[in-house]
Amino acid sequence: MLPMDLWRFTRFSQLLEFIQLAAWFGILTGLIEGAGLLLFKHINWQNWGPMTHVSHQILWISPLVDLCIFIGVAVGCFFLAQILGQSRAMRVMIFLFAGLAAYDWFTLTRRLWPVSCLVLAVGVAAAFDRWFAAHRAAAMRMWNRTLPWAAALLVLTFVTVQGGAWFREQYATAHLPTAAAGSPNVLILIIDDLRADHVSAYGYSRPTSPFIDSLASEGVLFENAIAAASWSLPSHASIVTGRYPFEHGALDIRASWFGGAFTLTTISIRRKTPCCAPCMGRNFPGSPARDTGISCASAPTW
Repeated sequence: MLPMDLWRFTRFSQLLEFIQLAAWFGILTGLIEGAGLLLFKHINWQNWGPMTHVSHQILWISPLVDLCIFIGVAVGCFFLAQILGQSRAMRVMIFLFAGLAAYDWFTLTRRLWPVSCLVLAVGVAAAFDRWFAAHRAAAMRMWNRTLPWAAALLVLTFVTVQGGAWFREQYATAHLPTAAAGSPNVLILIIDDLRADHVSAYGYSRPTSPFIDSLASEGVLFENAIAAASWSLPSHASIVTGRYPFEHGALDIRASWFGGAFTLTTISIRRKTPCCAPCMGRNFPGSPARDTGISCASAPTW
C-alpha cells in the first residue's frame, strides 16, 4: 500500500470510529429523550401551557434527530483531531457527547432552569471524561459491541410505533358501531394552528391544500370565520358544544372539562351513534374522550 493510500485508510478508519461512537451516544440519548418527553408530558399535565406536547412518534424521531446532531459533532472532532491528535480529540468528543446527553435529559423535566441544567451537564461530562480516561479500552469495546443492539432497538421502536398506529386504526375502523337510522353524517376536521392565509381556498398563491380546496369548491366556504378563543382548548370546546367559552367553562386545562355542557359526545352516547370526541381530550384526566371511552382519530403530523 502506498503511503498516500495508507494515510487515507487511516483517516477513514478514524472517521468511522468517531461516527460509530456518535451513533451509540445519539441513539441512546434520543431513546431516553423520547421516553422522557412522553413520561413528563403526563407528569406535568397541570403545567400544560409550557410543557412539550408530543405523540408516540417521538420515540423514534428523537433518536434520529440526536443521531444527526451527534454525527455532526463527531465530524467536527475528526477535523479537530488533525490538529490536536486523535487521543485528545477523542476526549473532547466524549466530553461533548456526555454533556449534550446530560443537558438533554435534565431539561426533560421542565422543572430546572436552563442554566442549572447546563451546570449539571458540564459536571456530568467532566466526571464521565475522567471515567473514560481510566477505562478507555473497556469502554470502546462495550460501545462497539452494543452499537448493533442499539440500532436494532431503534428499528424495533420505529416498527412498533408505526405498526401499532396502523393496527389501531384498522381495528378501530373495523369495529365502528352502526349508526342509527337517519343519523347525520358529520365529520369535523381540525388542523390546529393552520393559518387561513396559507390555504389556497382562501387566496394563497401556492397550491398548499388541494384536498381542502376540493371540499371548498364542492361545498360551503365560510370566508369570515372567527375563532371563539385565541388558543386550542376553549376553541375546541366551543366547536363541539356550540357555546362561547364563558358558557362552557373550558378556560383552564386544570379545570373540569366543559362545565357539564351538553356536547356532541353526550349526544352521541344518548343516540348511540359513532362520534369522535376532541382528540386532545385523550391526554388529560376528566376529558370526555377519556371518561366515556369514545375512540378518537388523530394525525400528529401533517
